[in-house]
Amino acid sequence: MGIEAQDRATTALCAAAGACAGLVLTGWAIDAPALTGFGSPLTAQPLTAVAFLVLTAAMLFALAERKMLATLLAVVPALIGASALFQEIAGVALGTDTLLFADRVTRQALPEPGRPSTAVALGLLLLSGGAVAATRKGLRMGQTAAVLAITGFGAIAVAGAALPLAAELTDPAFRYVAAPLPAMICGVLLAIALLGWRGSVWEGLLAGLGLDRTLLQVVLPLLVVTPVAAEWIEERAKGAGLDPVVAGSVETGLNIAAMAALLLWVTSRAAREQRARRALTRALDSAPIALTDTSGLVIHWSKGCEQLYGWGQAEARGRRKYDLLASATGQDESAAWPSGSAGWEGELIERKRDGSTVNILERARLLEPRHGGDPVFVLSMTDITARTQAEAALRESEARLTLAMDTNDIGIIEWDAVAGRFTQSRGAGRSLGLAEGGISSLADWRARIDPADRAALFSRINNAIARQQPRIRFRHRFVRPDGSKRMLETSAACFYDAAGKLTRLICVYIDVTEKEEWESRLAQLQDEVMHVSRLSAMGEMASGLAHELNQPLTAVVNFLGTAKVLRATGDDSKLDDLLAAASQQALRAGQIIRRLRTFVSRGTVQEEWTSIGELIEDSIALALASRGRNDVDLRIETEDPDQLVCADRVQIQQVLVNLLRNAAEALDQMPPERREIVVTSAIDGDPERLLVSVQDNGPGLPKEMLDSLFTPFVSGKEGGMGVGLSICKRIVEAHGGTLRAENNQHGGATFRFTLQTRPGDDEV
Repeated sequence: MGIEAQDRATTALCAAAGACAGLVLTGWAIDAPALTGFGSPLTAQPLTAVAFLVLTAAMLFALAERKMLATLLAVVPALIGASALFQEIAGVALGTDTLLFADRVTRQALPEPGRPSTAVALGLLLLSGGAVAATRKGLRMGQTAAVLAITGFGAIAVAGAALPLAAELTDPAFRYVAAPLPAMICGVLLAIALLGWRGSVWEGLLAGLGLDRTLLQVVLPLLVVTPVAAEWIEERAKGAGLDPVVAGSVETGLNIAAMAALLLWVTSRAAREQRARRALTRALDSAPIALTDTSGLVIHWSKGCEQLYGWGQAEARGRRKYDLLASATGQDESAAWPSGSAGWEGELIERKRDGSTVNILERARLLEPRHGGDPVFVLSMTDITARTQAEAALRESEARLTLAMDTNDIGIIEWDAVAGRFTQSRGAGRSLGLAEGGISSLADWRARIDPADRAALFSRINNAIARQQPRIRFRHRFVRPDGSKRMLETSAACFYDAAGKLTRLICVYIDVTEKEEWESRLAQLQDEVMHVSRLSAMGEMASGLAHELNQPLTAVVNFLGTAKVLRATGDDSKLDDLLAAASQQALRAGQIIRRLRTFVSRGTVQEEWTSIGELIEDSIALALASRGRNDVDLRIETEDPDQLVCADRVQIQQVLVNLLRNAAEALDQMPPERREIVVTSAIDGDPERLLVSVQDNGPGLPKEMLDSLFTPFVSGKEGGMGVGLSICKRIVEAHGGTLRAENNQHGGATFRFTLQTRPGDDEV
């Protein structure tokens, strides 16, 4: 029962006792004997009613924490009870018996009218003392209040229950053995209220006697009331004319039944409590708990301690715990017993019996004994070895992560959008030239972004947040405090609330400045290599190109010479035809020169719409110029020669020239009549992708080179540089396509690459 419930119950009992005493006083005031005795022949005296009424008030004031007033009021019933006892023992009359309602009191047929009976006086004295003791704190006061309450309860209850068995009212011994019914009711109610006084009385009683509260609440009244009730029933049965033997049997049966029921209840309750106590004892004993004296000597060593440390109770008892377990703190220092402390909590490293160590969280509490004796420490130990190891592994992992982040210029920035706060990971700003906490708000971060990137970056972030994207990737230049710039590649994870509003943004960035510089330099070198590759190819094709140019130029000279001769002879009929033929041959030479100049140029990469048929024709003219179209059987098979592709014309020509020249060189090992090259183009399933292939019927590719065919500086030709195919692969992949090679089933090899029939998406 809680304190509030106990207070309510005590208040109700006191109120009932006060009402009972008030009725008695009312009966005396209006001369109504039925109220003064509640129908019994023995009436409660006015002083008795006043004493119980004042005692009730004292207990109510005590409940209200008015201890001084309660103590003063408790003196009144104590004086009334003490004066009655003094008059009985000394055989004197102090004149206090007739202080109230003297004329009515003296009319009673009692030996000492107006005086409380001995049992009532004793009960008043005991209950008053118990009320005063209950208002005081401490175990001793609780024990005193309990003893006084129980004794007062017994005195009044027994005397009241014996009233039906008492002699005539005029008998002088009557006032020693009997108590009026109203006094018994008031005394019992106040005694029970005192016993339930906020637990302090019961705490003292149970601690002193080792008894259970409910046991006393039930057993004590039964032990007092049952014999008296049985005797009263027997007397009433005899008065009703029942045979004395039968009446005695009824009394005996009632006593046996009451005692049997009481014994059964007590036994079953004791058995339940014993089982619960054993279960609790086993549970406590299974936990690592030890009792030590104030110097650390082990008094009790539980089974849980034996299982945890390996030391048995007999081995541990009488030894100092910290010495037995070589207890040490986290700094490998021996743990010192904290003498004089009332309790502590800390982590220890302790050694088990087998020599292994265990991490322990130890909690200690000083327990003061209730009944004298020396205080003891209650130690509870928790094995935190797994937790300690996990924490150490976590710290080590965090250290490795921090080292990896520092080594690779990786940083983490978290933005709490609700609080508007930025948080940097440790060392996040080192590569950016920022001190710890150098960026603390969105405005700080915005100010550090290169103005040239700022608008596009925030537009991308805002659009992604508006669509509630979970992740955003972007690049931007970061302006350091010294004015230098770093290129950051960032991936941001976005978190939203239930309403879709951004709450948190966690950004992981990598400083890719050096990477960007190396990639730019590498791209420049690759462009130079491609240019050199084209020049090398032109060097190899020089003789063929000279032959190609010689033919149209010779024809121009011949046509013009013939025209001059005809004009000299005056024959102008064929002059226009000759001039037209010469002009056609000159245009042919110009086309050859244009193709050559475009192929060897180092202009910027520029994608444009170009027909695949024109690309193939120009590439064949460049690749086979030195060999002649008649040297091989070359076929062009295109689904649609006018199919447009989005590509850099010069670079794709370089790919085709390389593949065609490689195919032609492979055919040198074949008889002239079996040299065949087939160039095809067709939509490759996807309408946005065109597949171009160059197929020959030569000896094929060596199997050992298939896996490394596109590796730079790996060549299957004697004296080859090994850069041609690797450059071709890079060009095709830069156009969003793929390049692959395979041997044909019936001999020869085929190179296939894809081109887009639409522009690629711009990278954001």
